[in-house]
Amino acid sequence: MKPQELKEAMKGIVSISITPMTEDKKVDEEGFRKHARFLVNKGITQENGVLVVTGSTGECGALSIEERKRILEAVLDEVGDEIPIIALLATQAEGTTVIRNAEELKVKETDRITAVVSEL
Repeated sequence: MKPQELKEAMKGIVSISITPMTEDKKVDEEGFRKHARFLVNKGITQENGVLVVTGSTGECGALSIEERKRILEAVLDEVGDEIPIIALLATQAEGTTVIRNAEELKVKETDRITAVVSEL
């Protein structure tokens, strides 16, 4: 997604997604898929919104890169062709760590990230 496309998408619904967890505090990928599908079924589309995933509701520091990767893969598989997905890479790390994390998440393929870093 190019900056102008993101700007246009952000004019509509910006759904900051929860990260469903299991009883034993593991990421609930199936629950996440159901949640993303619910949002799309309720009307969020490429024309009117965007879905922000992996840490926007306070779990930023608690999710590992592997968990973020599984969430991103699940949501892209479930609704990635129906709604723009933005992956949040909030961290207390330096910018180079965020870049490495983005590479591990393969976000170059999606071209949709937002990052918060402590310093570059």
